[in-house]
Amino acid sequence: MRKVHRKPVLQLAEACKAVEDGRVQTATRPRRIYPVCVSDEPGVESFFVNTYSNEIFQKEMAPGCCIRPVTMMSINELEEALPYVSGNDFDWAELFESRFIGNSVCTFSVHQAIYDLLRAKGLQARRNQAIRRSFDEVWKIIGSRYKPPKANSVASR
Repeated sequence: MRKVHRKPVLQLAEACKAVEDGRVQTATRPRRIYPVCVSDEPGVESFFVNTYSNEIFQKEMAPGCCIRPVTMMSINELEEALPYVSGNDFDWAELFESRFIGNSVCTFSVHQAIYDLLRAKGLQARRNQAIRRSFDEVWKIIGSRYKPPKANSVASR
């Protein structure tokens, strides 16, 4: 796994502060800001990556601000969460808040937070149907191109 770089976390902290203090215009003034860094690097799912990143992030935050702890999330975790959010099983704030204790973030991945919410709410796992349809299309193409040869049956004489 690559080392978590400070620069993106610090850039995210600065962007959140700009939203909080009004330097970046939003439709409404947010009561809470949930900073999320989505990465194509699966290593962000590793144990303690969120904790380490949040330690860097929190050094930039003023006490009492409306900016919540940072969440490091892989693209895979984002795609896993989408069917639950779009199906109103839980929303983004509930998912992120389930991972925090005060201004600290748990050491586990977003995958674990999703699993824990599903268990707590008694919900069944969902799959991202858009991803599933793409997978099925690719599987059909591969299957049609690489079908095993049919066994020739030789008529016994």
